Amino acid sequence: MDARALTEQVLKRCELLSHCTDVPGQVHRVFLSSATRAAHRYLTEWMKDAGLEVRVDAIGNVRGLKRSPNPNARTFIVASHIDSVPNGGKYDGTLGVLMGIALSHLFKPEDLQHHLEIVAFSEEEGVRFQQPFLGSSTLAGSFQAEWLKKKDAEHQTLSETLFRWGLDQNRIPIEAYEPRELLGYFEIHIEQGPVLAEKGLPVGVVSGIVGQSRLNLTFLGKAGHAGTTPMPMRLDALTGAAEFISCVENHALGTPGLVATVGKVEVKPNTSNVIPEQVQLSLDVRHLSDEKRLSAVQELLHEAHMITQKRHIGLQHELPLDQKAVICEDRHMELLLDACKFCGLPEFTLPSGAGHDAMVMAQVTDVSMLFVRSPNAISHHPDETVQFEDVEAALKVSGHFLNQILR
Repeated sequence: MDARALTEQVLKRCELLSHCTDVPGQVHRVFLSSATRAAHRYLTEWMKDAGLEVRVDAIGNVRGLKRSPNPNARTFIVASHIDSVPNGGKYDGTLGVLMGIALSHLFKPEDLQHHLEIVAFSEEEGVRFQQPFLGSSTLAGSFQAEWLKKKDAEHQTLSETLFRWGLDQNRIPIEAYEPRELLGYFEIHIEQGPVLAEKGLPVGVVSGIVGQSRLNLTFLGKAGHAGTTPMPMRLDALTGAAEFISCVENHALGTPGLVATVGKVEVKPNTSNVIPEQVQLSLDVRHLSDEKRLSAVQELLHEAHMITQKRHIGLQHELPLDQKAVICEDRHMELLLDACKFCGLPEFTLPSGAGHDAMVMAQVTDVSMLFVRSPNAISHHPDETVQFEDVEAALKVSGHFLNQILR
């Protein structure tokens, strides 16, 4: 394997895909947008060049298959996502997809004991329809029909979007794999955190992915004039929400391993001289222990109810995502650690604090992940970066790993 040449190819392609954007000057590529279609053209060309059979499935995933002649072959998937957060980075998800395509060059069909499928998931971030993992949930068979009714900011439903893209929503259930058909799932991803950088390591083997709960809460007060409504008579939704946000921070600080974030707040009417009547906010809660995560969610909801009762305001909440923690498969972890040793790299494991498609695919098959160092520990941001030598190391480790799995 000419790892250096493949690294140059991968990084050049990351740059090219960064220009497939919905907002000029930014990496801003949402699910099934014009930018997605532009990215699909590149990916289709590159997959075909790698000798893969290419198709776009019913949810818009780009899938490239290299078939084994073995009649008893199962499928091993290498995948990540190609959508981004608004004004995001070049490497989140995209790096893993392009490394998968590069690695597929290493295998001739006649050498494979199992099929190799490279998948570029069309949606993972949940930006457009506020529903993450649409791409991987389709392959895992966990896609929910009611999601088709979800609307984007332009009030277009997911069902309408698929139709306009020429995709058949009735085929979504057919795209799902049965567990018996799969050998495993592997995802390469930037770490998006500081651990590898602090340790001075180019790559790390992921031991598990934290469970994640995403909630939307709405605090309901009463609008009033900012000058004429006495303080004791106010039903201020924003002050109630602010008190709750402080509770979230304090609860997470007091619970080892727990992270909790209020990352989005919308205030209505959002006017300087009007008491806020409604506040909608997001709540993201994560922990490697599902028991501790679920307990934290219940305790925080209890705090929210106590606050709203005390303040005589209303509260509504919904739970659009409740994802269990995932422990990566032991044998595949050992093979990845052996690959690190073979390549002269330290054998290091770490958990993932971010959610990934791997945790959805764990519903149907064994999963494994390899992290690539984030030098500045920044992700979901234009300053997101990788180092050439780290990508090269990840290609070497992944190539050795896949060789042990597929031949």
